Amino acid sequence: MAGDPRIATVEHSTKSEVRALREELNKVVTDLEKLRAASQAGGVVLVNEIRDDISAGSPNYRAIITELQADHGTTVTAVDEGKTLADELHDDAATNKTAVDALVDKLNFLLTEFQKDRVTRGEAVGTGATLAIDANANDIQMGNAIEVIHKGLSYYLSAEDPIDLSTKTLNTDTISAGKWGVAWVFQNTAGVADAETPLTAQTVFASLIECLAEGWTNATNTLPPGVDDVVIGHVALLESVGGGFVWGPDSISAETSEEFKSYVGLPGVESEMASFALEAGNATFVYGALNARLGDQTRIAMTGKINVALPAKTNVADTKFGAWIVYGLADDVEYVLQVGAAFSTQVAADDAIRDANPNPYLPVIGTFTLANTSGADFIPGTTLLDASGIAMTFNKVGSGSSFRELGRGQVNQAIAALTDEHAATLTAAKATAGPPGLTASSTPAALGAAADASAVDAAADMTAATINA
Repeated sequence: MAGDPRIATVEHSTKSEVRALREELNKVVTDLEKLRAASQAGGVVLVNEIRDDISAGSPNYRAIITELQADHGTTVTAVDEGKTLADELHDDAATNKTAVDALVDKLNFLLTEFQKDRVTRGEAVGTGATLAIDANANDIQMGNAIEVIHKGLSYYLSAEDPIDLSTKTLNTDTISAGKWGVAWVFQNTAGVADAETPLTAQTVFASLIECLAEGWTNATNTLPPGVDDVVIGHVALLESVGGGFVWGPDSISAETSEEFKSYVGLPGVESEMASFALEAGNATFVYGALNARLGDQTRIAMTGKINVALPAKTNVADTKFGAWIVYGLADDVEYVLQVGAAFSTQVAADDAIRDANPNPYLPVIGTFTLANTSGADFIPGTTLLDASGIAMTFNKVGSGSSFRELGRGQVNQAIAALTDEHAATLTAAKATAGPPGLTASSTPAALGAAADASAVDAAADMTAATINA
């Protein structure tokens, strides 16, 4: 078989096939190498193109990102400023609301007092009646026609001249020697004049201000005497001749210190007391400087006073309340008028001050009440105001003070206060809603081009091992 030609032929044929297969495999390896090289080159180009686009290509992503970051910072600033504006608007709204509320309250108070005052007594306005002693010294001269307001209506009235006191229904009791007396002059809406005195016996008034204060507020006669009477002035005098004085039959000019006052508008306080309080360890109180005006519109400046005593009037029993009004006439001239001494509650004492017949000439410069739980009587002018069981409440009157209703006719107090209106101090909380604290970035992070792509090296040659036979 060794020389069998068929075997040689088969061996030769197998080697040829193996050689051909090796050649084909090498061709495949070559093709794969080309494919690898092409893929590698294309990937590098793609990566570099993407890098260039991000760095500075079109679109410019870095510019866009930088702009977006800057816009974010601007938006944060705008939102913060918007919140600040909202807070300021909130504060302004609270300020305005407080001021408007206070103004509305005072206007309502003014309107109420205005209406009540015109209903209860009215007032003289304009130039006044110019009251004076008549040629007949027993009578009163009325020098001017006047305008009065009553129940909201104006009346223009001719002068009744003279005003013959002997024909009027005024109280004719005698004014004692060395005492003060007063006759108030009225004119009704029909133009008829009248006069009236305060008490059935004018024997107790030691001073002009006591006469005017006690004689009106605590009068036993009805003042004004008629439902349509308006008080237009007063005549006051000190009985000095001796033997007493009677209005009508007696000569006014024969007496001393007589005064004629013509009213124009209402009295009031223009700037409240600088202080108003008891004096520790004493039966007296102190008040500070104030400005006021009388019923004839004379302005008075009161510089204040210490050691002001309560007149010796009615004692305030234990468990009871007392009430007082302080009137002013001139610097260092005031009068403490007791409104009552047997009130069962604080409210009743306050109401008594509110309902007191308002004086047409003297301004109320302050009021105070007293609560007695000491176990003994409170004696005005004697008991210490800060004694154990004695509680005092002082109330200023006028511009800047609390608006206590006085005499149901002190419309002037509200008018004075409105001229000095100020917004109240605000305590309203700001709105808590708002954006979170956003902090704008200082500068955008430098968006530099990515590190250049390393030259993408070709992978290790994929040279196929020689396939040997």
